[in-house]
Amino acid sequence: MLLLISLIPVVHAQGSPKAVVSITPDTHVFIGETVTLRCDVQGGGDTQWTYNWYKNNRLTYRTMQEITIWSVSDSDSGVYTCRGRRSYSQSSEISHAVTLTVSEKPKPTVRVNPQSSVYTGETITLTCERQATGWEIQWYKNNPQLQPLNSEETNTLKMTVDKSGETEYKYRACRRNDKRGYYYYHYYCTEISDPVRITVRARPKPVASIDPDKPVFSGDTVTLRCDIQDESVSSWQYSWYKDDSHSPVSSEQVYTISGVEVTHTGKYTCRGAERRGSRSSHFSDAVTLIVSERPGAVLSVSPQIWLTEGDSVTLSCEG
Repeated sequence: MLLLISLIPVVHAQGSPKAVVSITPDTHVFIGETVTLRCDVQGGGDTQWTYNWYKNNRLTYRTMQEITIWSVSDSDSGVYTCRGRRSYSQSSEISHAVTLTVSEKPKPTVRVNPQSSVYTGETITLTCERQATGWEIQWYKNNPQLQPLNSEETNTLKMTVDKSGETEYKYRACRRNDKRGYYYYHYYCTEISDPVRITVRARPKPVASIDPDKPVFSGDTVTLRCDIQDESVSSWQYSWYKDDSHSPVSSEQVYTISGVEVTHTGKYTCRGAERRGSRSSHFSDAVTLIVSERPGAVLSVSPQIWLTEGDSVTLSCEG
């Protein structure tokens, strides 16, 4: 049973040592964790001290330098102070107040960057919401037995995916509550997050086509088309490139060149980028456009001999 009485100030001599309260693992803990409160008298020498503990200005514990609450509850929240005594007339100054806050056990969430649907070869980063000193992050992959993928004091998991398929990731945060001078500890973990599903697909390769698929003359109209097969992408942003240029010459799926010129001759490739995401396709194989100057017309007469009135003649225009 806890002894609860009003706090009665005790007169102490000027220059009395100061009491200091420390709380481990943290002043903000969660229901079910183990918490240790410790009172140290600074400058108190080697004399044996006894200790008074106050919660919200009421005497709560006597004698003990350390108080261990094995499974904290919301009712343990409060403002704690302590004072050391070594006789009725001698005491330390009362410590500064330290607030212990006890919250519900959290259930963390996972964020994915850039997105949960990616292509092979891309890098993704999973980020958990909790990152505090002393917390160990345990990541899990497709494993109902909760064997950790890794454990480290970081809130991010970065990886490059190289195989197609679906994978679920989840995590929890844990910390160990050590108690000094004893051979035990309490390992406390949050709830396990809801899984985040990563879908990995093979990066598609566009198919580029050209119409007409033959050499053309200057002034003709040429149409290049880029097709990408991937039902998971609702809309593509297309880019056409000529020869070794890194600057696109068109951003349309169907690239039409009206009044083509000899300078348009070259090899053309295309690729697509997801409009509402971060994925991009491979480059297509190149299609070749050959443009020649249009030849002049040649008029020929057959037969090429002297004719008399009434003879037949054939005129041909070529080019």
